[in-house]
Amino acid sequence: MGLLKKITLAILLLIVLPVLLLGLAELACHAVGIGYPTSLFIKDSMPDGTPCLRINYQAARRFFPGNLARRPLPEIMPAVKPAKRLRIFVLGESAARGEKLADFSFARMLEAALNKGSSEQVAEVINTGIPAINSWVLREFCREIVNYQPDALVIYAGHNEFIGPYGPASVFGLAKNRNAALTGIWASSLRIIQALKSDRMPTELTKGWQGLEMFLKNSIPADSPFVKECLANWQANMSDICKLAQERGIPVVWCQVPVNHKDCPPFMSDTRGLNQADLDKIKTFGEKVSEGDTSTAAQLAKELENTAKNNALYNYLAALLNNGTGDRKLARELFKKAVDLDCFRVRTTDAFNIAAQKIAQSYGAETVLLANLFAEKSAEQTTGKNLIYDHVHLTFRGHYLVARSVYWAMVETPLKNKLPPGFSFPDEKEMLELLGYSNADAIANLEHIISSMSRPPFTLQYNHARQLADLAKELAELQQRSDQVSATAVSRVALDRQPYNHRSAARLAMRLNDQPQAATNLFEQSLKLNPFNIDTLNNLASLQIQQNQLAEAETLLKRALDLAPGFAQAYFNLGLIAAARKDTTLAAAHYKTAAAADPAMFLALRNLGNLHFRNREFAQAKSTYEMAAAAAPEDMPSQLGIGNCLMEMQEPTMAVEMYKRAAEAFADSPLPRYSLGKALESSGKPAEAARPYEEAAKLGHLPSLQQLINLQLSEKITLNSEHFAKLCLLGCEMTDFKDPWFNQTLAISHAQRGELDEALGILHRAAALAQEQGKNELLREIEANIELITTSR
Repeated sequence: MGLLKKITLAILLLIVLPVLLLGLAELACHAVGIGYPTSLFIKDSMPDGTPCLRINYQAARRFFPGNLARRPLPEIMPAVKPAKRLRIFVLGESAARGEKLADFSFARMLEAALNKGSSEQVAEVINTGIPAINSWVLREFCREIVNYQPDALVIYAGHNEFIGPYGPASVFGLAKNRNAALTGIWASSLRIIQALKSDRMPTELTKGWQGLEMFLKNSIPADSPFVKECLANWQANMSDICKLAQERGIPVVWCQVPVNHKDCPPFMSDTRGLNQADLDKIKTFGEKVSEGDTSTAAQLAKELENTAKNNALYNYLAALLNNGTGDRKLARELFKKAVDLDCFRVRTTDAFNIAAQKIAQSYGAETVLLANLFAEKSAEQTTGKNLIYDHVHLTFRGHYLVARSVYWAMVETPLKNKLPPGFSFPDEKEMLELLGYSNADAIANLEHIISSMSRPPFTLQYNHARQLADLAKELAELQQRSDQVSATAVSRVALDRQPYNHRSAARLAMRLNDQPQAATNLFEQSLKLNPFNIDTLNNLASLQIQQNQLAEAETLLKRALDLAPGFAQAYFNLGLIAAARKDTTLAAAHYKTAAAADPAMFLALRNLGNLHFRNREFAQAKSTYEMAAAAAPEDMPSQLGIGNCLMEMQEPTMAVEMYKRAAEAFADSPLPRYSLGKALESSGKPAEAARPYEEAAKLGHLPSLQQLINLQLSEKITLNSEHFAKLCLLGCEMTDFKDPWFNQTLAISHAQRGELDEALGILHRAAALAQEQGKNELLREIEANIELITTSR
């Protein structure tokens, strides 16, 4: 065989044949439904047959292990862009998405502004923001987006370069180098690779999505070589995105991303080179700054300036000190330095912003210097919580400033000729009306903020307790000013102004939970505009479950699962339907699937525990309740469920300890105290049970009061007559003197003190109430007491 033939054969065997086999395997996987689509959008049709592009809820799945990928927003657009329609894409992460303010993000504001005054939609702003993604993912999204006739790309990203996929502090999988990352990304799009990939997650991730807490072990100091490596990858990915847009003639608006300098202390500081005395001194420094003792704080700062100069917390405290004493220029520099030195890298630094700006400008992109703008709009020229509520996520006003700035940047691009003539960007008040933002939305967002900031890494921050107290005070003030009627009215105005907005229709429906038919009509209106919104499908199904329309709800939930196979909330609601039909086996299966899809879904775990408990499977119930309590420590029923299982398993001592812990954790609830009282009573300790019963009674819990009074009546405890009389009177007051049993106990308390006339009068009233309420057995008991007192007189 000639040399050429040998080389040709070798090429066939080593390259062509494997590629051919891989192609055939990939086709086979597609044919039998193995794997999942990885594109950002999927071709589909509206109910009237019009071709559309709907979001692929699994678009980020290939970049994350197991079920950790977060869902994109329910975006939709015509497959063929209508004439004169503006189509703008936002590339970003959770900060661009808006988190709890997703319906009020700068993307939604920009869209509402461009459609202002139009009876039909003339602009669509597609927000691709997904939590925890980074430029590696955005690069892939961009390769697809450029094919959808975009009029502009808006880039608002940079916070997740370290912790996102392929980042050096990621828990989602690392790459040795850029080529390895690109190869991995390509391979993850293949169905055959998806089939081979295990969904098992590392032990530390089995709790499911835990937000920033997942990355706490992956600190990176400022001098780590990973910083330069990450910056280089960021630059390369940004360059790829801008170059691709330039080649397609698509205008790009790049945003310098701001961070919270003033009101977000460092999460993690580099303590190398510091001894315990230095660390103690930094702690004292913080205390003195907090107390306003500037003299002592200044002395401590001077003592630490050499040894602690690379410590993020020291620089932050020095910034606060200088800000308070008037040297605000130095304070701003120190605030920035604190972010640069923060070893928990979840905020874009100046270096990353500057690098991206240079790349964007080199490709002719418009740049929006938002960090500078935010500082200008902030007190003392330092960005704080008025514009960024945590470390990077924007407030409503923050989103508004971004939206307005992006619009004016677009005016400087070729897109200018496509913008509405004579257009004026809405002021902030009008934007509130266009989007239907109310105090109820502000409350929901603030509750989300408090929940997030009650967990690590925020709990590690300087002055965390004060921050939470301030947020709680702000929430209480908001709640006092809020009412359902005004929130509903605001949502209705937004829908009236832009009736083509499916989000506004769905949001108004949620406001009308007490009007099932009106809410149903609005959900259906929303689904006509976007039939692929799984949250709307699920919310309508929840409403139908409440109305016992189980078959209709089941159809909607199965539709949602067709669109998003791992949609835990849909499985949970299917579990409710099965439970309502008394099919406990199927209900348990659905709850298990929901919990597997989202281990943080404590409601599914709690309901599954309840099923086990009713089936007297107490060991399984206890284990399930424990998982629910671990997923949601604030869920009281799960903790009480553990105690109830221990009681059934003949472990009263352990149950009592569980109830005691629950009573401490939920100081405002009577239920743990009631359960504790029952456990102590059943353990033969009625005297000890009396205290938790009385505590629960004072919190308004009638069953606890009844148990306590019964202990006295059955002579298991001994209360003095005055104490007993007060308890009986409390029961009557709590029932508006309409409960015959409590009236009878009050009469007994009078009789015990020799006040027989008063006792008889109350007993006659109790008898009348018992007769009126049909409580015949109790009536006979009361009549016997009347006869007893009458005879004894």
